[in-house]
Amino acid sequence: MKKIVWKNVFISAGVVLLISLIGFLLSMNSEEVYRAITLPAFAPPTITFSIVWPILYIILGISLYLIISSNSTLIKPAIEIFIIQIIVNLLWPLIFFILKLEIVGLFALFTLNVLIILMIKIFTNVNKTAGYIQIPYLIWSIFATAINFGIVVLN
Repeated sequence: MKKIVWKNVFISAGVVLLISLIGFLLSMNSEEVYRAITLPAFAPPTITFSIVWPILYIILGISLYLIISSNSTLIKPAIEIFIIQIIVNLLWPLIFFILKLEIVGLFALFTLNVLIILMIKIFTNVNKTAGYIQIPYLIWSIFATAINFGIVVLN
């Protein structure tokens, strides 16, 4: 087993957190938009998102480190699917909160869910831990899809 280089783990997680800052900046008005729409009964309070997303982004960064530090022939496709899913992830707040296109946002989340499943599959083939620790991200994304669907139905 390869030795973990903690400095590189922190760098990888930090890079993903910096990337997530783009999503945060794109959704600066998210709290007021979120409070102004009719939400499904199971929608959590806004503070929940501020807690969950940074944790998920840190996990994404750890996964990315595990992929980059492996010696698999699947590193390139793993990084490609990671980049594609993070782009879709970052587009969703723009679509939903800025453009207020809730139905398009729903399709973006469906796409994100598929991409996360593919990412988990590829990551697991490279490093099982890197894939398995993405399961909470998938669960949260499915939950976000359900919230988005509820918002489409109720509004």
